[in-house]
Amino acid sequence: MQYGLGHLSAIPVRESTDPSSKMISQVLYGDVYKIKEERKYYSKIQLVFDGFEGWVDNHQVTKISTKQFNDIESIHRPIYNPDFLCYVTTQKRELLPIVIGSRIDVCPLLDHQIEKVLQPEVYSKSHLVDSALLYLNSPFLDGGRTPLGIDSSGFTQMVYRINGIVLKRTTQ
Repeated sequence: MQYGLGHLSAIPVRESTDPSSKMISQVLYGDVYKIKEERKYYSKIQLVFDGFEGWVDNHQVTKISTKQFNDIESIHRPIYNPDFLCYVTTQKRELLPIVIGSRIDVCPLLDHQIEKVLQPEVYSKSHLVDSALLYLNSPFLDGGRTPLGIDSSGFTQMVYRINGIVLKRTTQ
């Protein structure tokens, strides 16, 4: 089995290998996935976080070793960006915007630098509401998972993700 890691702000996950096919989700920065099938231009992936499957452009796939995958999976409490937007510095000294809900504890694996981000120790109902309000006025984007474009199931999943609760991508 091969594994991958989201190295960009948001990578579209499509329904099929056709570049004009519907976007059904997004791989956010730091998301870990299994590569189920590789074709010439697209790879079928399965997100480890929620088991969601779809196709991503091979130019946007960053492979990691089984050891790196196991190291990431051994982290009991992943750290997600609780801020609307923050930046990491790449090894080429470029700034990369990271949206809320992106997994940031994997920065060293990508050789990226990030300022320390505070993560709440205890989650409460009021923190769920505060997290939800960060998405206020976000435009609708079918398959989206960021404040720059999000759908209803992505909104629900991301609000809970920021608060340490894993939900599936869809109600199915």
